[in-house]
Amino acid sequence: MDFSALDSKSPASSNPAGNRLQGTQCDLGLFFNRCVSSVENSASKLTCCREQIGENKPIHSRTIKFQAIRAVFAFFDFINRMFSRSHKNVTIHKKTDLSYAEQPPKKDYEQITVNISDEMLINDLNPEQKKFFVKDETRSIFDESREISPFDVRQSDTRSSCYFLSMLVSFAATNKIRDLLSVGVIEDLGNGKAKVSFVNEHHQIKIDVIIDISQLITNDSDTVYSINELSSTSWASMLEKAHHGLRLFLKNSLLDDSLLEETGLPKENIERLRATIADTMTGVINKAENSLDFGQPDKAASWLPRIPKCEQIADLEQVDEAQRFMLIKDKDQPRPYEKAVRTLFENAKLGIPMNVSSKARTNVFEKIRIGFEGMPSSHSVAVVGAATKEKSNGEKVDGLMIFDQYARPLPSKKLRKAMENGTDIPIDIRNSESCIKFIPLEDLHKYFAESVIVAGGFKIKRDAPSI
Repeated sequence: MDFSALDSKSPASSNPAGNRLQGTQCDLGLFFNRCVSSVENSASKLTCCREQIGENKPIHSRTIKFQAIRAVFAFFDFINRMFSRSHKNVTIHKKTDLSYAEQPPKKDYEQITVNISDEMLINDLNPEQKKFFVKDETRSIFDESREISPFDVRQSDTRSSCYFLSMLVSFAATNKIRDLLSVGVIEDLGNGKAKVSFVNEHHQIKIDVIIDISQLITNDSDTVYSINELSSTSWASMLEKAHHGLRLFLKNSLLDDSLLEETGLPKENIERLRATIADTMTGVINKAENSLDFGQPDKAASWLPRIPKCEQIADLEQVDEAQRFMLIKDKDQPRPYEKAVRTLFENAKLGIPMNVSSKARTNVFEKIRIGFEGMPSSHSVAVVGAATKEKSNGEKVDGLMIFDQYARPLPSKKLRKAMENGTDIPIDIRNSESCIKFIPLEDLHKYFAESVIVAGGFKIKRDAPSI
């Protein structure tokens, strides 16, 4: 089904991008941040684009804001790492290999195919018709010579899609589980198009989104979707782009019931699809944001692959639905918080994909305190493993390894190997990637308001002893 008819107001131009944008390059210590794009990078991106869409307007103020925020947090994070002991003596746990059990027969879900053009995505991103460029993607979706990696993912300066990208990072951080993203989810159709399959097992619906294998670039030379210039693959960018297309289809269907009738599905199946849309897109229509920017970590998780049925694990029970935990520490009732963080820790040891979302800070002093520690407000980051830190007094505390896809990863083979295989002895991660942090379980509530574990994760059994 092609929804390009919705693009009634899409002005397209074939004029090549001829202008070069001025900019500077900012290097803050170890953290080489894209706080402002370099002249060379701007020129190389814009002059090789094949199409221009929209009018030429000044550099987007939102992008400038993101670039400034990135620079400020990178600076504070650099200072904090150099003078803090919070990243010393950290032992990263080796993840337990999951043993898959015999899988139940696959269900025949209702299937819908949706064609999403670049112009449709730009219209949703750009109600004011700011100029965008379309650039052919020269890299392959996957690199056959290596596995996908968390370091393939980097959040763009233009979008607030951390709730989705953080889940991709967490999937890519673990052997076997990363295969759930790379097998059967993205297919290169060979004609400049890719098909990305999203399955909502709760509502028993599969939606195949057909997208162009291309990059969208703003007139301030920033990519719209996730891209790490050092990566040899584009899988993360294509997944984010297709997820935007999925949400655009759901939003338009919510606004116009006739689109659902065009699917050709039986009436009872259309009603089921309406329930899916209402469940996934609640609140989007009432917000002055596009369908990519409205963050719902638990809703995003419902469209990502479910962890297959596993062999039984002592004291743990597999859960069919995604789990959401509010990380609120109550002195009078500490048990719910303790159980929540221990559940996160046990899942992290298994490599189950999950993310944690930081609080929306309104107090200026809170913003400064959290900013000094390099943790932005209202932001989702990935959990990529479990670890234990030894304090100066010899006390050991458990915690989570956090990966912030908004920071710029720096090459560090030692830490990457440690994340993959664990460490036998404590290590110092201060001089490693700016995207990696260790957060003790007892301190999670200071930074994060909630956490989401994908469907197929585990919960602690009621009768289980204290783990």
